[in-house]
Amino acid sequence: MLVQADGSRYQWLGPDGSYLTLIGGIDDATGTVPAAVFREQEDAQGYMEWLQALVLRKGIPLAVYVDHHGILAPTTKQRRTLAEQLSGVPLPTQFGRVLQELHITLIQARSPQAKEWASHCTSFG
Repeated sequence: MLVQADGSRYQWLGPDGSYLTLIGGIDDATGTVPAAVFREQEDAQGYMEWLQALVLRKGIPLAVYVDHHGILAPTTKQRRTLAEQLSGVPLPTQFGRVLQELHITLIQARSPQAKEWASHCTSFG
């Protein structure tokens, strides 16, 4: 029902390997990783590939819990278009539009500490 998603850049293939970003998610109820992908960078395409793998393997979740990355949802730092200013609502990112189409609720952590706390709660589950 709820999947916590994030990207992590690291030398996953050892000290001689290049840095890769692992984009994955943790099922909040079971603590399992239903899908993950490696990318050179944390990017929209990686989150799309991750979501596709998740949906194909486990079905459509009710919600995805993420940090405040500009790929996932508009940030307050991004300049608003005239249409956004007039409506008072920022347009969703490409990833946000996909979530809307699938009726998946996007929940954003209000701070890195909130997301870290939530992942610790899952590990005690």
